Amino acid sequence: MPGTEIAGSTSGLARTLSMTPEDGATIAVTNTGIGMTKEQIAYAMTPFGQVQASYARGHEGTGLGLPIAAALTKLHGGEFHIHSEPGKGTTVFFTLPPLRDADDIRLIELNRRRSGRRSA
Repeated sequence: MPGTEIAGSTSGLARTLSMTPEDGATIAVTNTGIGMTKEQIAYAMTPFGQVQASYARGHEGTGLGLPIAAALTKLHGGEFHIHSEPGKGTTVFFTLPPLRDADDIRLIELNRRRSGRRSA
């Protein structure tokens, strides 16, 4: 079966989604911001860890986004990686595994029906 790739970009933030039934889905979110060193990435992965000082940030945040995204990805059996270069930006990749069996598909459909969404 062919894979699907979707890409989008907004104000220095790019998103890419590629999926295949065999390999699952990989989502990449890239920004063209300040980037981070390996030490800064490690700190950013701690709850409430924010790399920039509050006076230097142009936006608000709690420092929970990356740790929560990593935890949810791992709970689903996926992989979470960050690639960053100071002065060039950061890309966060997370890969979710493919559906394992028909029970997974039924569970997704049941959740969609409960939330009022229909599958395409």
